[in-house]
Amino acid sequence: MSYIEIQRLKVEYWTKRLDHTIQYTQTATRLVYILGGAVLAFMSVVSTRLGLEGLGRVLICTGLVTLALINSLHARLIRIQHGWYHHIRHRLELILDEVDLGPGCPDVWFPQSTHACYVWIQRVVSIALVLACLVIIASAAPSKEKPDSGERSRGTAERAAIEKALAAP
Repeated sequence: MSYIEIQRLKVEYWTKRLDHTIQYTQTATRLVYILGGAVLAFMSVVSTRLGLEGLGRVLICTGLVTLALINSLHARLIRIQHGWYHHIRHRLELILDEVDLGPGCPDVWFPQSTHACYVWIQRVVSIALVLACLVIIASAAPSKEKPDSGERSRGTAERAAIEKALAAP
């Protein structure tokens, strides 16, 4: 085999690896979105049927945490795939004697690649979902305020009305 044929085979090999990496990422992303949609549909049914009290609240919070976990795992997948993409691109550049120019204008405040931007978006969504879950949990916490001594609570007033109705001849 000549040097040119070997180089052509290397380019074909790394191009095929790059194609597999892109296909894997796209397939995994579609599955993540389908799973996320299923969790959202479940949460919609739960909130419609059970509301945000008791079991409904627990199931909604479970759904939010599940979505946060899915988004975190998706961010990790994108980060791993970025590593593979970068490695394959580097190998192709070596074979083709290309120079990596990198980003045109480095920006200290924002991610340097599309992959990194997407990872940050997934992380922000995950944090927002966890915060929403915490808000729902906090809104369920019993109030520590006691009713004024001169006022009856709703349960006490209802109980008194029932007892009065039962006592009447």
